[in-house]
Amino acid sequence: MPRKRTQTPWTAEIISLLGTMPDTKLGERIGRSAQAAGALRRRLGIEAFSNTGPGRHPWGETELGLLRSYTDKEIAAMTSRKVEEIAVKRREIS
Repeated sequence: MPRKRTQTPWTAEIISLLGTMPDTKLGERIGRSAQAAGALRRRLGIEAFSNTGPGRHPWGETELGLLRSYTDKEIAAMTSRKVEEIAVKRREIS
């Protein structure tokens, strides 16, 4: 009987790390491939990590959509953003 491969589940904590470091580094850290990390990051609309701003990335459509349905604290738990940053963005688009 083939052995089932167990994978690290995509927890809110892991999802919050998407885009805060290169996909290869995140994959190594959580025991998944860079391709898996990148695929989920893109599916969630999170921009890739950029060295031009430490851990900073532009707001994607998915993240902007979260502003309509969740509190700042809930969004912070789901993303790599700080509550304060989310509050500023919410005020900017209101």
